[in-house]
Amino acid sequence: MTGDTSERTEAADDCSVADPTAYAAQHGIEVGAATLDHEDLNYCERDVAGLAVVGVTDADGRALAAIEPDEGHAMPLNEPVADDEDWATVAREGVEGVTGAEPSLTGVERVREVTHRVDGEPVGTTYHVVFGARLAGDAIPDGFCDTNPWELRWLDAVPTWQDAGIAADDIALFIERTPEP
Repeated sequence: MTGDTSERTEAADDCSVADPTAYAAQHGIEVGAATLDHEDLNYCERDVAGLAVVGVTDADGRALAAIEPDEGHAMPLNEPVADDEDWATVAREGVEGVTGAEPSLTGVERVREVTHRVDGEPVGTTYHVVFGARLAGDAIPDGFCDTNPWELRWLDAVPTWQDAGIAADDIALFIERTPEP
């Protein structure tokens, strides 16, 4: 996996993102790049345009993460986006579906082109549009999601057990500090 640090906040809650690269060009956001290696062609972004990634933060500077307890993997909330969907709408609906609270998007923080590889060979390209957001009332309980096995947890630092990569980079983008080495 290779990552990027291209970032810039350039949107309000009423933004609409139909085409990530066009949106980035219009708002002066550099499109970053990342490469993800997969074991086979059954990777989660195979049949989608990409992911709407949402860094939900609270008043204490913490970021909401979805954590897979058995694998010890954390990531910001995210939803797959189909070719014909608006990325901001998917971001809002995804966060509300998981948290039960209406989010207010604070902007587009990153746009990333992701090359997917199997056995070192490129097999597809998707995009990640990374939004910032706050929740109405600024709080939801930690705990397991009703609809999947992931646990929601507020983080004030990137977990020390988290693998380096774009998920860790995206979590770090939305918190005030990162762990000591």
